[in-house]
Amino acid sequence: MNNIINKLLLKIISGNYSKAITRLNENQFLTLKEIRTIQNKKLIKLIHHCQQNVPYYSKLLNNCEITYSEDLQKLPFLTKDKIRNNIKSLKATNLPAKRFKPNSTSGSTGQAMKFYFDRKTDVVRHACAVRCDSWTGWKFGELIIILWNGINVAN
Repeated sequence: MNNIINKLLLKIISGNYSKAITRLNENQFLTLKEIRTIQNKKLIKLIHHCQQNVPYYSKLLNNCEITYSEDLQKLPFLTKDKIRNNIKSLKATNLPAKRFKPNSTSGSTGQAMKFYFDRKTDVVRHACAVRCDSWTGWKFGELIIILWNGINVAN
């Protein structure tokens, strides 16, 4: 009965959310080799998307071919300064503006950094949290208390 209620709740919340949790629960028991294969396929798909749709990476990866995860070492590190200086050219041009969710770091190192992430990524992040919570014995739909504390650093 609880499983039926959980599935119904997931359908009401979001089809994408339900798919993400289902996929994560299925993938957690794959072999390392199977996981690496999936990771590599998704990584290459992401790199090709960036080459075609993200101005910063279109320019950076103009003559660079990346076909395996090992090729990532060809890429320079993306630093906070590079993000600050290229924030607009780091957004995919093929996505509607409403897909981008603004966020920022806390600024604990002296200066907060603003950035954007895709709202669909947020769905997967929450699905990951639900899966991790389930490892403790918690069941979707049960009440949960979350205690959170930010560190306050005095100047």
